[in-house]
Amino acid sequence: MPVPGTDQNDGNNNDDGGDDIASWMAQRQQDVASRDQNAAAGQDAWATSTATGDNLQAAKPSDVASLGADAQGQDAAAKAAAPGVTPDQLAAIIYNETRSLSGPQAQQMREQIAHAVLNADAKWGGKRMTYAHTAPMTAQVPDVEKGTYDASVQSARTAMDQHAKGVDPTNGAVFYQFLPGPSPSVWQNRSMKVQQGPFNNSHPQGNLGPRGVYGDAY
Repeated sequence: MPVPGTDQNDGNNNDDGGDDIASWMAQRQQDVASRDQNAAAGQDAWATSTATGDNLQAAKPSDVASLGADAQGQDAAAKAAAPGVTPDQLAAIIYNETRSLSGPQAQQMREQIAHAVLNADAKWGGKRMTYAHTAPMTAQVPDVEKGTYDASVQSARTAMDQHAKGVDPTNGAVFYQFLPGPSPSVWQNRSMKVQQGPFNNSHPQGNLGPRGVYGDAY
């Protein structure tokens, strides 16, 4: 049974070469520019809707960027250029990585993992599993775990929709790992982008016990 920390997107073998780094930096610069444009357009759309009585909802900063992407008609073009991993494959990765974990922040953690996989897929394409290894992209789901799998499917859909709009709550993370407690802010010379936890773990193994597990993205 796959457990957190065994087949995770852990950053091993990440010598991707100068060309990959240059292209990644160029892509990230474009992502930042798009995010800023989306945020500005979203603020305009929200302000306009308030004046007209449409009252668009934007409870979080990422919601404002989503409104901006919608307002600029970017969804179709962005989805056409989306990474190669399919929704079913992404859901299977999330499920296999997190099936033994539970806690109040479980869904945020699943979405965090989904974004890291999508970012790694966009960076390395067909070489993603070489530089950022994950659990398998297929899943065998027992009936008793259908709820967990359904939650993984929902987190995959949410992350892919956000990714298509240029919204990334992980700020470009491409790696993640599970730890037996709150981690330092730096791991393998990478700053921690987001952290979720603590989680209960129904399948303790290695250094991960039955509780107090954290998920970090870098």
